[in-house]
Amino acid sequence: MTKAKKAKARTPRRPKPFDRAYIRQAYIAASRLGSIDKDLAALFNASVSVLQRWKNRHPQFKRAIEQGREVYDSNVELSLLKRAKGYDYEEKTYEGEKLVKRVTKHVSPDTTACIFWLKNRHPGEWKDVQDVNLGGQPANPVIVDFAKVMAVGAKKEAVA
Repeated sequence: MTKAKKAKARTPRRPKPFDRAYIRQAYIAASRLGSIDKDLAALFNASVSVLQRWKNRHPQFKRAIEQGREVYDSNVELSLLKRAKGYDYEEKTYEGEKLVKRVTKHVSPDTTACIFWLKNRHPGEWKDVQDVNLGGQPANPVIVDFAKVMAVGAKKEAVA
């Protein structure tokens, strides 16, 4: 490789210039597709670092992305809530272009969606691990032998 080609290969590219039309495009991509920075950079044929620079230099661009993501996240939240509660929908059957049947169907509530919703909305009450303090101090923990407790309980039931 010649010196000229090596020098040209090391010459950094000029970043793509910002276009004000990107503000609306970024909002649409974020609100309808949930686009993350990597997706937006690809949309504008730019690197993620260039996208970050545009967000720092153009507050309207940054705000459009943030607002678009809020819209998308709200839609996801509503969909999760709908799934957690269950919902009805109408199924239509066509023969050609003629509507021949309408049926209302019900989707039952989804317990996984319920759990997910509650864990995120009320983490103190719905986390997987509950902190239980039985009054013991870390230096003197309360130790419960559940086998003995169960044996005593069984003896009481036998007597009764």
